[in-house]
Amino acid sequence: MSYSHEEFIIDLTQVTATTSAAAPVCFLSHLLQKFPTALLQPQVLHELEVEIARSELLLTTAATRGDPNVPEHERSAFDELIRAFVNNARILVRNASDGWQ
Repeated sequence: MSYSHEEFIIDLTQVTATTSAAAPVCFLSHLLQKFPTALLQPQVLHELEVEIARSELLLTTAATRGDPNVPEHERSAFDELIRAFVNNARILVRNASDGWQ
């Protein structure tokens, strides 16, 4: 699933992982002894990705950061963009049902 929010794209992907057939035989034997159904049940993971939607915006705001020849709101635009990015990540982590893993 993919969402857009202000200047950000938030992607949530469900990944199903299984034990690799390339795993050493001794490891697989040991795993089966301890967890007989471990190879039969794939593990479902969720991957969350937060991106800045327009890379050119990031570069433009970075170029004017701290430049005394531009208005104050343009000088601080990069810091505001990064602050919003980090706040979005914090909110997503805080609202995760299983917490941060």
